[in-house]
Amino acid sequence: MKRITSFLFGTFVALSCLAQRPDTVSIADIAPYVYTFNLENGKLKGEGADILISEIRESQFFLLGEYHYDSGISNLTEVLLPILADADYDHFAVEVGPYSAEKLAELGKEKNIEEALHDFYSDQLALTGRQPIPFFSGKEDAAFFETALDEGFDIWGLDQEYLGGFLFLFDELWQSAYQPNDLLSEYEAARERIKQFYINNAEDDENEVYNQLLADERLIKLMDKLAKKSCDGDDRVDEILRSSEIYRDWKGDLMENLEGRAALMKEHFREYYQCTRQLEPKVFIKMGAMHTARGFTGNSCYELGNMVHELANMNGTNDLNVTFATRYYLDEETGEIGDNLTYESDWVRNMTPLLAQGQLDEWVLIDLRPIKKMWVNRERTMTYQLKYLLRNNDYIIIMPPLPEVTPNYVAVDQ
Repeated sequence: MKRITSFLFGTFVALSCLAQRPDTVSIADIAPYVYTFNLENGKLKGEGADILISEIRESQFFLLGEYHYDSGISNLTEVLLPILADADYDHFAVEVGPYSAEKLAELGKEKNIEEALHDFYSDQLALTGRQPIPFFSGKEDAAFFETALDEGFDIWGLDQEYLGGFLFLFDELWQSAYQPNDLLSEYEAARERIKQFYINNAEDDENEVYNQLLADERLIKLMDKLAKKSCDGDDRVDEILRSSEIYRDWKGDLMENLEGRAALMKEHFREYYQCTRQLEPKVFIKMGAMHTARGFTGNSCYELGNMVHELANMNGTNDLNVTFATRYYLDEETGEIGDNLTYESDWVRNMTPLLAQGQLDEWVLIDLRPIKKMWVNRERTMTYQLKYLLRNNDYIIIMPPLPEVTPNYVAVDQ
């Protein structure tokens, strides 16, 4: 009798819990928090634009978690930069190395930035077959970068130095040295070996450029000699070697790679931040969405966005975190518009309530915070994918279908 009573009581509790289980979040649940806007003649127009601009003005940090090489995100960045400048933002952090950022700023002094970037990328591609700096190779990228410099932004390079840039970084080390001509023959020979690294890698995918660089003792000794002739030479060499080691770990120890890269970004941010000599400098951060996310990310570590969020909390200020998604997309080969909702996959199914808000001809801004409240308060259940977005972001933008950036370089056969 005791067992039967226990069984009946357990069944009653289970059924009661099932009856009280909240509904799964629906398209209709999200719809009240959807706002649209458009880019018209270099301006943001619409209710969504007004909300975004108001949030930017009230924040110390604005993090734009992008996916790369999309013309729409570059166009939006170009339009946002004057708004950010008017809101007293004067630092712009990007996903390149610190000396790559310095090079971009130097090229930005040219009268025609698009032309200067075109020539730099084309020359480096001809020498190495690789782009020297990521995420600035499109005409739309040149346009937003020009706007950033016109508005007086200080450019922060937070990432590792790029594997395609070792030749120009070595050249910059040489140029920064005081009276380096006594090492000219060694420099010219080393420069040829670096070019050969890229040729070797093109012939054998496993013969990585960074491994060849780390194994070249003559090159490392020469870099050390040049470092002693330059006020920041030690830092330049350290960035080259540390970046090479992070790339090496990419294949050798992925966890070490992910943690090392995240640590480097945070270290760079801290150095720039402390050097501003401002009490609460306002910073615009444009990077891949994984790096700007709060919390424990899909890269299995706490990344830059989490540190910035904690810094804002300590300062008693706000950090505004915005990411992106796509519903409709442009097929670059056929020119046709596709709809991600037509794909049969678990990811699409789990993201449908959000993706369904996307529009063909308008930008969609979705406030994720009231949706997060539904989940935390157990009013609605959420899929893992939605929970991840809600934990790590304030807003998501679903763009209309737009092409990739227009290449701003002379391509080479690789």
